Amino acid sequence: MTPPGASSARARSSQLPAKGPGAIRGAEAQRHPSVAPAGALRVVGPEELKARTRLRRARATLAAALLLVVIACFVAVISHAVLGSRQLELDNMKASAASEAALSRNLAARVGQLATPARLVQGAGRLGMVAPRSVTYIGSANPSSSRPKAVLAPTGSARAHRKPARSSFSKPTKTGSSSAGH
Repeated sequence: MTPPGASSARARSSQLPAKGPGAIRGAEAQRHPSVAPAGALRVVGPEELKARTRLRRARATLAAALLLVVIACFVAVISHAVLGSRQLELDNMKASAASEAALSRNLAARVGQLATPARLVQGAGRLGMVAPRSVTYIGSANPSSSRPKAVLAPTGSARAHRKPARSSFSKPTKTGSSSAGH
């Protein structure tokens, strides 16, 4: 219940002139109900509240989407730069590996040339070393594995050396009584 004088007070306050520079006066406010005077408070209806909430959510979603796009572009640029620098390093390493492989092949060929028997004999001759006149193999203390003595004739050339008849890795053959005893 409202007191008897309350409704008349309300009516009187609506007839009073509004204060402030942007205040809308009585008849003008009735003609433009959507225009509120500056600084005036009003009750917001549920439809307008829902529209504002939808607008606020749409703006927040748009801002988040734009932020994600900017971050994705930034990440793409950084990853592209890192990829480019790694590719440059890889190309440099491949070129270095190719030059090192060529150097290794050249050095292996040089070692092969320097390690030939003719080159070694020539180098030994420059150092005053001479080829032996004869080579004598001494037999072992074990009589079952006797090696023949090889004697080389002196020819004055290192190429005239001959290998012994049997290598040190071959098994000696048994002769005579072992096959007759069976």
